[in-house]
Amino acid sequence: MIKTQQAGLNSCWVTNTYNAKKCPVPLADNEELTGVIVIGYGTSDGKPHKSKSMERLCKPCGDKWFISGMNAAVLAPTGLNRQNFFIEADGNTVSIRTKNNSPMSQIDSGIVKYHFEIGVGKENFTWK
Repeated sequence: MIKTQQAGLNSCWVTNTYNAKKCPVPLADNEELTGVIVIGYGTSDGKPHKSKSMERLCKPCGDKWFISGMNAAVLAPTGLNRQNFFIEADGNTVSIRTKNNSPMSQIDSGIVKYHFEIGVGKENFTWK
């Protein structure tokens, strides 16, 4: 979705509000459709979602690299824009937890992790 926006297109991540049975893409027996990304030219560029404060999303850490990662993580799209994640660092080891371990929370966690990595650079820390 980041590359889509950079290319001048609009995108939207959709879960739970579509009919998976109507998906024209054949899925293998071990695959499950958990979300759809819609890409195209919107009638407007949309608007940024309201983000929680960094203090609500992470354990305070004054390291510049961590703050860069958090600045990127707060921009990550999450289910219903809830931002139900918490990130903390112990040295250069970073962990993320979510309010529950539902499949949607796991997807949100992966999206947030990717945004954090973009802000920091994967080579500068490790995930716990």
